[in-house]
Amino acid sequence: MRRQDGPLFSATTHHCASFNLTGHPAISIPYGRVGENLPIGLQLVGAQLNERLLLQVAYAYESAYLNDFYMQRKQLALL
Repeated sequence: MRRQDGPLFSATTHHCASFNLTGHPAISIPYGRVGENLPIGLQLVGAQLNERLLLQVAYAYESAYLNDFYMQRKQLALL
């Protein structure tokens, strides 16, 4: 396996390592936009071996709060 170095790999794995070691499922989803329309994310962590509930919570959040976010992203992609 090739060693992964670089800022992107480090930024995306830095906050996941402890959950990988303890067996807690974690998911990162869009949270919205702040400041000058910059996207930010939300990381959710579930109980050990309870991926189903974590995915249900993430889906419920996205369905309830992120419709506008996804519509804006879709419109930007069409430009």
